[in-house]
Order: sequence, then structure tokens, then C-alpha cells
Amino acid sequence: MSREKQKKAPRPPKEKKVRKEFHLRDIKIGRLFYDNRFVLIFSIVCAIGLWFFMVLVVYPEETRTFRNVPVDVAFTDSQVEQGFRVSQDNPPVIDEIVVQGGRFDIAKLSVDDIQVSVRPSDVSSIESEGEQTKRVLITYPDGITEVRKSSETVTFQVEIHITREFTVEIDDSNITAADGYKKESPVSDYPQISVTGSRQLVDRIKRVVAVTPEQPGPISSATKVTSAIQLLDADGNLITGVQPQYTEMDVTIGVQKIKKVPLTVEFKNVPADYENSPLKYSISPVTEIELYGRPDDIDNLNELVVGTIDFNEIGAGSQFDFDIAAALEKLSGIKNNNSTIVSVTVTIDGSSLTSRSFNISQFVVLNAPDGMTITPDEQQLANVTVVGPASLLNTAEEGDVVAVIDMRGKPTAAGKATTPVSWIRVKGKDSCWIQGDAAAYPVSITVQ
Repeated sequence: MSREKQKKAPRPPKEKKVRKEFHLRDIKIGRLFYDNRFVLIFSIVCAIGLWFFMVLVVYPEETRTFRNVPVDVAFTDSQVEQGFRVSQDNPPVIDEIVVQGGRFDIAKLSVDDIQVSVRPSDVSSIESEGEQTKRVLITYPDGITEVRKSSETVTFQVEIHITREFTVEIDDSNITAADGYKKESPVSDYPQISVTGSRQLVDRIKRVVAVTPEQPGPISSATKVTSAIQLLDADGNLITGVQPQYTEMDVTIGVQKIKKVPLTVEFKNVPADYENSPLKYSISPVTEIELYGRPDDIDNLNELVVGTIDFNEIGAGSQFDFDIAAALEKLSGIKNNNSTIVSVTVTIDGSSLTSRSFNISQFVVLNAPDGMTITPDEQQLANVTVVGPASLLNTAEEGDVVAVIDMRGKPTAAGKATTPVSWIRVKGKDSCWIQGDAAAYPVSITVQ
């Protein structure tokens, strides 16, 4: 075969389709119901139409039930001032209300749209606390009507609320001080708070306590903590249902340092010989005491001076009592840490001392004004008791005891006058002193 014969014969050209023009008269209704797509759309449209028909024509209204509908009790201004309140332990409600209305109105209706209240005339008739049963008044939105309600009345509890002031106690038992330190009394932001609530509950409150929280460990410096406020009855039970002014407050617990120091005394009118060699004495029942105070104050304290002894009041074996609290008054912020030690007795060591009475007739005048002569009259001071070491006093003679009259600052005028003795000394024996006040001995003088 030749190549020309092997070639395929050409295809004849396709005939062009002519689109037929569409006309409604060409649609056959009967044939449409054999088309699944048409049947589906037709069914949906019919269902929607039927629903609208039922809603708008057959059943245009619908009912709805609301349960536990709250009831408002509007007290008068006078009742509010007296503290009348509705107890919230069991708030008043209507158990069930059934309403009816158009479907659209019912659909958007909420319980807040139904206003239920006790009739004003019934509220104004309430004169005391306790259980009350009153008629209710119900207001519905436009288009809503009542079908039924569970009750025409509502029962509720009326309380009279009061406000009372309470002193706040602080319970800091959860906080301890480190060794060598002592807690100060806690200080709160609010020493007093008010509590508001029903009179029955407020009357039960006996204590208001701010309870400090536990700390990681003992404290050695001032610590501020936020403490919860508890309201307690006489048995310590927690009271709830009332409103304290604050539910918590800041409490500061300071700390003070503890230190043990020796006890000592001071002397005045000290004879020269005792300025460098103090008189021996003992202190009982303790010779040292435990004190506490702020660290800076207590660290600078090395001893506690319990009091001052006048040498003129000392005799052989004399005793002097001193109050610890009086001694601490001179030290700001320092306190006694041992409540059993409130006073001490100082006993002078009289083993080497003795006393002796002298009649003094020797007088010396000092610091007489210029141009004036002051002469003690002839006289004698009888039975002046002198105290001192026995080894010196036993060898003293009456002429050794001299009364000194210091005229510095004293008014002087010519003539006779009486002036007190300034001091008495024993010549050559500076370890001796008189027992008693030298000023108790008046002497007469002549001023020229």
C-alpha cells in the first residue's frame, strides 16, 4: 500500500446545535414533580409557610413559667431610718408565675421584666421585726398577661439593723519573738471599728479580734502584717451575717531587746574620803535585773541606779528601800522584764562604822559680806550624832566637831539674827559625817 492509502479519511464537520428559545408555556407541571431538586425546594417552602400559618393564625400566643421570682419590699423613709431590713437568709420569692403573651413578646421576656413587690400599704403597716406575711402586687410588660401564680402573699423575715462601735483586740499569738527579744504590745490602724447588721446578731457580738497570720519564724525587728478581723460571741464562736467596717487591718508588732544589768546606788553629800573609795553596801533580794527596751536604748545601758542615798541619813547598818518602777521612770522606754521584782533593799555595811553623840560649841563663819563682821553667839548644839569609822571616831574630841555657817547668798543686816548651820565636819577626820540634816540646827549670830 502506498502511503496515501494508509492515511485516515477526514472527519465530517459537526453540526451546530441551535438553542431552543424558552417559554413558560413549555413547562409541564406534572413533569416537575419528577425532578428531585424541584421537590426538595418545594417541600422547604411549604414547611416554612405552614410554620408561619400555625404561629400567626392557629396558635398566635404562648405561655411561659417563671420560678422563684424575687419580691421587692420597699420600706418607707421612716422605716429605713429605724433600720428596717429584709433578712437575706431567706429572701422573699414567689415560687411560680405563669404568664401568656404573643410568641415574640414571650420569647424576649425575662424574670427582670416582671415587677413583684409587697403592697405599699402592707409595708407601711410593719412596726416590728420578725416574720411577716403580706400581699403582693405584680406588674407585667405590655402584651403579657397572668395565667396563674402560686400565691397571693409572700412570707419574709424583717430585721432591724443597727450600727455599733467595738474596740478591736489583737491576737498576735501566731507571732513569736526571737531569743533575747520581747514582743511589744501590737498596734493597729483602727483601735475601734463599727459593725452593722441585724440587732439580734450585733447584740451577740462580744469581741472583735484582729488575728495576725503565722510568720515563717520568730521576729527580731518590727513587723507589719495584714490581719483578718473576726467577730466572736461570748463562747468564742464566729458570727457571720453582719458587715464590719473593715474585714482586715494592718497590725504592727514591735520588738524590744532583753538585757540583764547590775543594780547600784548613788550617794550625795559624800565625805571626801569616800569619793574615791565608795562606802560598801549590799542589795537584796537580787543584785542584777533583766530589763527590756528598744535595741538602741538597751545597748547603751550598763547598770540600773535604783536610787540616791544621802550620807547624812546613813548610820551603821542603815537600810534603804527603793522601788524599781520609780528608778525606771528616769529611763525613757526601759521596762522591767521580771514582774516579781518590784523593789530592792540597800543595806549599808556597818561592820567598821560606829556612831557617837557630840555637843558642838565650835562655829566657823564663811563668806561674810565685805565690811561686815559676823560672830556666832556663845551657844551649844547638843546631841549631834556623828557617824564614821570606829577607829577614827573613838579618838575624836568634842572640840574636833565644828559647825560651819556659810553666809553666801544669805541676807544680812546689823543686829541679832538666826541662821541654819550649812554643814558639820570633824577636823582631820574626813571619813566622818553627821547623821541628819545640818540645816536642822539653827544658830544665833551677831552682825556688825
